[in-house]
Amino acid sequence: MRVATLPTAVAAVVGPAMVQLRRERPGLQVLSRDKNPQAALRALDAGEADIAITVDHPGGPRPDDPRYARVDLITDVLDAVLPEDHPLAEESEIDLARLAHEEWISGNPDDACSVIAENACTAAGFLPDVRHWTIEYDALAALVSAGAGVGLIPRLAQPLRFANVRTVPVATSPARQVYAVTRAGRSADAPTSVVLNKLKTVAAARHDATIGSWG
Repeated sequence: MRVATLPTAVAAVVGPAMVQLRRERPGLQVLSRDKNPQAALRALDAGEADIAITVDHPGGPRPDDPRYARVDLITDVLDAVLPEDHPLAEESEIDLARLAHEEWISGNPDDACSVIAENACTAAGFLPDVRHWTIEYDALAALVSAGAGVGLIPRLAQPLRFANVRTVPVATSPARQVYAVTRAGRSADAPTSVVLNKLKTVAAARHDATIGSWG
């Protein structure tokens, strides 16, 4: 079974699912390949992947798209990431409005997390002053570590490897929905069903999971 997956979902669900499947279904091989949200769906549509693990993103399919069978896995909350010496770094929770005058670091404009971050800031009453753009969460944290600004980072990308940054929950809990999807009709196929159900079981065991339903 070929799985095109977000890199952040590998440690969260794909790796643990593979461990259990090797024990329970030794004849079933799962092959994983990192893809961004759009590329994961393109691989699925092209027949290059049997399952895609992706997130809701601009231009992506609706949850009820009849072309796919979908199961929601994890509601991945985004936290503010700040330099350790920031005045709000030790807060237990912050309102994004308190970061309105900061310089910001963000992902690509069409990236799901970037869109979520901008929407959350807009709801808080401001447009973020984005000075730096990066497609890597480690790079975002590195820029925060260097004092270049603040940002939002999903919990699946944590813990961060920079000791001089802090993550702080946001009062509005902005989040992205991580889900597994296959082409309509494939979820009834035995190997596909086994892998999808295992991904769902592993995700449900996490404290940050939501239980989805077949699309």
